[in-house]
Parts: sequence; structure tokens; C-alpha cells
Amino acid sequence: YNYAADGFNASTYPLARFVSEFGFQSYPSELTWRPVTLPADRAAHDSELMEYRQRHPDGSQQLVTQLRRHFRVSFALGGGEAAFDAFCFLTQVQQALIYETAILAWRRARVAPSHTMGVMYWQLNDVWQGPSWSSVEYGGRWKALHYVAARFYADLVASSTLAADGGAGGLRVEVYVNNDLRADASVRVAVEVWRWHDSAGPAAPVAQFSHRAPGLSSEQAWSGRLPAVLGAARCEAVSDCFLVVRMHSAAKHHSNSTSTSSTFSVPSSADSSLHLQMLSEFKDISLRPPLLNVTSCVGGQGSAPSKLVVRANYPAPFTFLETPVPGRFSDNAFLALPGEPREILFFPRAGGEVPEPAEADFCKTVRVRSLKDTYR
Repeated sequence: YNYAADGFNASTYPLARFVSEFGFQSYPSELTWRPVTLPADRAAHDSELMEYRQRHPDGSQQLVTQLRRHFRVSFALGGGEAAFDAFCFLTQVQQALIYETAILAWRRARVAPSHTMGVMYWQLNDVWQGPSWSSVEYGGRWKALHYVAARFYADLVASSTLAADGGAGGLRVEVYVNNDLRADASVRVAVEVWRWHDSAGPAAPVAQFSHRAPGLSSEQAWSGRLPAVLGAARCEAVSDCFLVVRMHSAAKHHSNSTSTSSTFSVPSSADSSLHLQMLSEFKDISLRPPLLNVTSCVGGQGSAPSKLVVRANYPAPFTFLETPVPGRFSDNAFLALPGEPREILFFPRAGGEVPEPAEADFCKTVRVRSLKDTYR
């Protein structure tokens, strides 16, 4: 636990054969705070009650220091209930990215030099509403981290990193495929450059290839010089663009007819992954309002899941769905891309504090937001 280090820098994490514990705090959602707080308690992230429930020395300051490194925080730290809600959300985004950075780096290190064979994070859940290292809030609501963990812990996953370009100077983009299954897997991988202001698909498809990943392996599947990658998309500055790495099991690959991508679109599932490679800090990018919408919502009957379709007109990092209804979404805290509607299921949980609503009522309770909503 090096809370002073930059949690988004993979090199800060020590190499090890097995990582038995690590983590970083976040706040539970505003929905989870409500039953035990008054509006005055939620008027600031460092109100008297918030500080009382912060049981980690300097915990709140560590959260804020890390946030200032990477995000625009003037609104979230500004005070008021809306700002407090944004602060809670932003700490969860940060926590998820820190865990993703570390765990994907350790998974890539399954081979030399460290032969890392496992990672456990602290912690799973909470005994009350308060800042903590958990990925599940008191009461069972999933934080952003728990959804992201389902993706970075997948048996078959593609990820990327930026590495020094040897004697040439500059940076290289390196794409890795991890296969924790015993059997070999054939996958298709695509690397794309997007501009944050794109509304009609990627600016440039950089690479698309097939890769055979041996069982129980981590392999570099592709590498390219970053200046060449950005040049293909005519990115004037690194803050204008980002990379998307898509992977899908070749055996189950199929085109998505609703996608405008010139390669292929894949959802997040057991045999696919979609990885966002940032090229600059979130605070340095100019996000357009993504115009996120739940364009379709069909409530489930009884214990049956409800089905939602989410669309964005512009790239929306950390698109997040939430509802006061107890349960979980099939995916969340994801990158929504224009022209690529996402079908999401909601699985209700019996016995929660909020009564299970009627079909139409559930759809009215769903809220969708993204990182852009913290930029005010």
C-alpha cells in the first residue's frame, strides 16, 4: 500500500509471484449513504459525519490528492449535495482504474520477469456505509470496481500499455492477450484510434489480426509506435485521442450490424473484451456531452431480468447505470461509443430495502451518467 504513489502508473506496483493484498479507497454511492445521513451530512465530502466514518488515517486527503492528479475536481469538491454525489462517483471511477492498472500489469507479468500467478485485492464488502477499499457497498450494491473487476479478471482478456520505444525515443503501444484457460484460444484483436469528438466511429483502424493464445499464458500480440498510430488518425495532440483494443474469441466472432466501426464491435462477456487505452490524463481531455440515453427499457416480470439499451452520441468513458432497486447490472462502468448501442440486463435481488417495482416503475428509476457529468 503506497498511497502517495500515482495509482495510474503501473511501474509503481512491485513485482511478485503472488499478490495477496492491495487496494485503494472509494466512497459508497450517494444512494447507499441516504439511509444513514441527513442532507447536511452530504453537503461536503469532508463533513463531520464523513470524517467520522473515515477510519483510515489521512484517507480522505489521499483520495483527494489522487483525484487532483488525474481528474477535473472543481465541481466535485465544490460543496452541495450534487457535488457530493459527483465526488462519490469520481472516487469509484478512480478506484476502479487503480485496480485495473495494477491487476492487468500483474497479469501481463505472468511470464518473466516475475511470473505473477495470482492477485487478490482488499476488500470485497463493507460492514457499514463509509469510505473503504471494498468493491461491494454495504447493502450489496456493486461499486464501479466490482463491474470492472469482472472484466479484468476474465479468463481471456486483451489489454494494452505504453512503453518506452527503446533507442528511438518516444512511446510504443503494446497489446497483450492473457489466457488463463488450460486450452489454447484463437482470438481476433483490433486496435483503433478514436477522437474524443468523434460521433461516427473510429478515426482510424490501426490493426486487426488473429492471434492464438496458448493455454495458461500471457503474450504480447502486437506493438506499434505511438507517433505512427496517432498520425494515421491525424491527432494533433495526444489529448485529442484515445485507443480502443477489442478482442473476441474467433470461434464465436460475429459482426455487429448496429456498429459503424470499420473493424468489429464486441460486448463485454466471458469471451470478449474492450479495453480503453488513455493517452493523456482525464483532466486534460475535452469531453463533449455524450447525450447518453436509455433508448429502450423492458422491465422483467418477477425474478426475470429487465433489458435496457444504452446509446451515446459521443464517447462516454465510465458510463454508469444506477437504480435504487436492489440488484445488479450485467455490465456497468463501461466505455460507451457512438454507433454502438449496449444491451444491458438488470437482475433484481429479492429482500432489499426498496420494494421491487412494477415493470414500468423500474425503468423510471434508472439513471445513466458518465465521467462527463463530473465536469461542470
